[in-house]
Amino acid sequence: MVPAVLPRLFRWRASTLVGLASGRSRVDSAQDYKYRRAVAELRRRIEDGAYGPSGELPPAPRLADDLGVTPATARRALAELDREGMTAGRRGRPRMVLRDVGPVATRYERVAEQIRSGIQQGAFAAGTPLPGELELADRFQVARSTVRQALSLLEQAGDIERRSGRRYVPGSAESSDLAYERVASQIRKAIASGKYAAGAKLPGEHKLSSDFSVSRPTIRQALQVLEHDGAVYSLPKQGWYVGTRREE
Repeated sequence: MVPAVLPRLFRWRASTLVGLASGRSRVDSAQDYKYRRAVAELRRRIEDGAYGPSGELPPAPRLADDLGVTPATARRALAELDREGMTAGRRGRPRMVLRDVGPVATRYERVAEQIRSGIQQGAFAAGTPLPGELELADRFQVARSTVRQALSLLEQAGDIERRSGRRYVPGSAESSDLAYERVASQIRKAIASGKYAAGAKLPGEHKLSSDFSVSRPTIRQALQVLEHDGAVYSLPKQGWYVGTRREE
């Protein structure tokens, strides 16, 4: 009798699994429909200027209530708009609508526009280093190679610059976690206050390292940053001077 029961048992289990899979498929299909509808509705609102002059989108939970979807679906729709370059998410701040952005052909160009918008809106402050490629890839949900292409595009346009092997937003930072940047900022302030007059020779690296309680390599890095900014220049075997070097 047992062998006769087994085929029926197998058929029952198989039909049950098929039914469960079919039910799950219908649920997934319904969720995808709501997600696509949410993306389309948000696109329409953005194109119609529904979010006013500030361009700030409501938080995901409020959008979820408004669109009749779950918060997870709302976040997924917002992430898609980020990837398309229509919006830009900022940690701890409202998501912004990107304005005056024309048609963008490639994914790396969309990432470049998002980073550029973040710089303009203060998400990446002047003089501070950008997050690393891996962190940006995770933030924008793209490959690291895509981020690298985007950063290269921004470098060519002058929106970011390289300093000591890292990519920075142009300008000077009020504070930094890097010793040589803090020293560069202090020397820059001393020049602005007149402590180091234009054309005057700066104290030697040994004296500066003692004044700022840092190593000579740190002083050298700080001076190189200032040289890059045009605040100081060096003469072979003579030292560092305030201002821009005059061509002979």
